[in-house]
Amino acid sequence: MMNLETLKGRVKGIFPPIATPLTETEAFDEQGMRRLVQYLIDSGVHGLFVLGSTGEFATFTQTERQRIIEVVVDETAGRVPILANATEIGTKKTVQSARMVAETGADAMVLMVPFYFTHTASEVMRHFKDVTASVDLPAFIYNNPESTKFNLTPEMLEELCQEGRIVGIKDSSNDFAQFQELLRRFKGSEDFKVFQGEEYLLAASLLLGAAGAVLTVANAVP
Repeated sequence: MMNLETLKGRVKGIFPPIATPLTETEAFDEQGMRRLVQYLIDSGVHGLFVLGSTGEFATFTQTERQRIIEVVVDETAGRVPILANATEIGTKKTVQSARMVAETGADAMVLMVPFYFTHTASEVMRHFKDVTASVDLPAFIYNNPESTKFNLTPEMLEELCQEGRIVGIKDSSNDFAQFQELLRRFKGSEDFKVFQGEEYLLAASLLLGAAGAVLTVANAVP
């Protein structure tokens, strides 16, 4: 596990939201995952994003999630940073999941707005602050309004990053004006990095100063 300052320096580049290989009986395919990790690292990716939407995190039990992250951590062996999703439906469950992520040796926990229920902005802010205060592990935010029905605004993110343990965001809002505002607010920051989550916006995002991207297609074309 990287310390916070080392991690901040390495949160940049292409982080595939790594797919989760399964056997024909839908069990976790450990050897398949090890081959995929090796392929991605050999191809030059800068980090791995485990159990994101492409990794189908919501379909696995907590025990399965833990084993998936453990295999990725073991096969990676510290060569690139690992961001692992700890998102759950509520704050208490997210804290439990985040502590599990910390135990696996992942470098940061990924946090989304809790799904299913609707939330106010103040409830979302309290959720993130409670989780980051409860678990001694850096956090990386994943903004996916299509799935969570809530959009994290630049103002909210600016307040959250003052906590000091949130190292960046994957923005999958599909709102390029908002993305440009994120880049403006965090321009030159070494503590909070802005990542694009949409393939078709990659080139423009990098030209405007994005630190990197989390792209599904990178599983096949790193």
